[in-house]
Amino acid sequence: MTTSKYYAPRDFQNLSSALSYRIYGELRNVKMRWVPLSSCQDYVIAGGYNLSHVGHKAHVWSSGYTKPYGPSNRPEKIYSVRGPLSQARAKQHMNISVPASGDPLLLISDFHDVPEDNLKPCFFEKTGGSLSRVQPGHSVRRITINDSLDTILTSIKNSTYVLTDMLEGLVLADSFSVKSAFASDNSAPFAVRDYLGNFTSSSKDMFKICDIERCTTDTMRYRNTTQLKNTLISTMPDV
Repeated sequence: MTTSKYYAPRDFQNLSSALSYRIYGELRNVKMRWVPLSSCQDYVIAGGYNLSHVGHKAHVWSSGYTKPYGPSNRPEKIYSVRGPLSQARAKQHMNISVPASGDPLLLISDFHDVPEDNLKPCFFEKTGGSLSRVQPGHSVRRITINDSLDTILTSIKNSTYVLTDMLEGLVLADSFSVKSAFASDNSAPFAVRDYLGNFTSSSKDMFKICDIERCTTDTMRYRNTTQLKNTLISTMPDV
């Protein structure tokens, strides 16, 4: 089997970094081998939050920035980025025009045979985050980044809606065509606004923690990801 090289943080700080390179490997039917950012050989950065710190031999597929300013290293090539905010920053800082394609996790439902289960609302929350302090009742499934991937995907697929305080919660819900919204005490972080910028704006995408009691299937929405998935496939590098 052919081998492709990739970089992702070894502590896997987020699901996008931890899983996107695997999705790339499955799509291209190659074995993936980790290399450091400083590698002198071509390698892939898939998904995640690494666009500010790429190496000069990186081929970037649907990664994104974490803020609208700061230093921006110039990679070998950027094929696509997470959303329009990252798109604008790449244009401003490097004069590079690239398409926005969401996140590779949008494709995860195509690679995992997830079993059916009873439908329930789902809270997908950061450990110790503001959403973890909410007590919604016994009818809600609660999952965190520390749960197994099978538990996370089964819980999200079999949800009436997903309420989350993580970007990946929105992306995974969209992958399985489940209604979802982002919940926070503060304004949404750059990465979340970047991703949601791929869709028409809606008040159903975000809630304050104090307004969670208003969350129902009627106050959230499905987001159509067909175009993003097509862009993900069409911009995948061959490295």
